[in-house]
Amino acid sequence: MFLAHVQILIGMDTILSYSLRLKETGFVINLKDLSPVIKEKVIHKLDHRNLNIDVDFMKGKIPSTEALVLAIWNELEAPVKELGAQLHKVKVFETENNFVEYLG
Repeated sequence: MFLAHVQILIGMDTILSYSLRLKETGFVINLKDLSPVIKEKVIHKLDHRNLNIDVDFMKGKIPSTEALVLAIWNELEAPVKELGAQLHKVKVFETENNFVEYLG
């Protein structure tokens, strides 16, 4: 199995990393098609926001990194599938050494 990995800086010090499974052709998805989805579903909602107040998909949840990584997975899974790819992993770094990852 081959994976494509992407990392994005969100806010001052939080990094979102996600992986997509490669198709047998060796091509997952055109990142130009995926970029607007990531921006709409994750970056614009999280960047410099208060997780307790400003982020719709975190309402009513404890704003832990574990809850955040699962919520991001839930935001991305269907749109990524609609683009013909499969989400493999979402990872959120709190610091250089601390992160949580979720493999649906």
